[in-house]
Amino acid sequence: MKKVYIIVFYLLLFNLGCHNKRIVNYDKLYDCNLYNYFPDHGEPSLSPQDSIKLYEYLTRFESDSFINEYFYTYYHYKKVFDSNFDTSFCNSYLLDHSLGFKELKSGECRELLLSDAVVVGNIVHEKFVADPQKCYTYKAKLLLKVEQILSSSFSLKEGDIVIINEFDGILGGCAREDGMNIRSYSYDYPDFKTGDRDVFLLSKYLYEQPFYLRKIGIRNNFDDEFCRNEFRYFPLWWTMPLTDRISLIKEFFKLNKP
Repeated sequence: MKKVYIIVFYLLLFNLGCHNKRIVNYDKLYDCNLYNYFPDHGEPSLSPQDSIKLYEYLTRFESDSFINEYFYTYYHYKKVFDSNFDTSFCNSYLLDHSLGFKELKSGECRELLLSDAVVVGNIVHEKFVADPQKCYTYKAKLLLKVEQILSSSFSLKEGDIVIINEFDGILGGCAREDGMNIRSYSYDYPDFKTGDRDVFLLSKYLYEQPFYLRKIGIRNNFDDEFCRNEFRYFPLWWTMPLTDRISLIKEFFKLNKP
């Protein structure tokens, strides 16, 4: 009888542990409405006034002919006109494309400053966005759990989840029925996968750019749904160890606060 009591006792402990173990439904965390990072932010747009300001700003470091051809690929520079963005600190890096900071190259400095948040985080889940009848610009979504905040222009805290988008993934319904005229090219797999830990340069404006191009009729054949609380990241291919990257970025932002 004593053995029976011992077995029952351990079974109860096992069941208690199972019930206490937290099961995360990651699919629900892809719901845009769960987040409120940008409550006052609407659909991607450039007012005539913003377009003029952006054009004038870009011509400070690019030729008129280049800007005329590639103007809308600089949509993410709209960040410069954010009320929280202090150009007095940042213009030197944004306008002088030969200026770096220690081991950081010029382009890396610009992307750090143009990011809405720079965080250390872990990818906790990933999913492909594919449909045989629909064509998506963003073919994968990743859930990033924030571990450490190196810079942020919006309310963000450690432990928060953010949704980031990838162009790479399954092609889906991006070709005509005869298999020709593919509208969207994709690599096989995103840069990051579940379990990866890295520094992420998050940009809402970079994410918005395809939606803005669709809105003005330049690229209007994609089926993505816009979410004001999602991001893309600037893909930086740094070779230095992660701890060195974090230390260098902290030093950079200490001297250059956007």
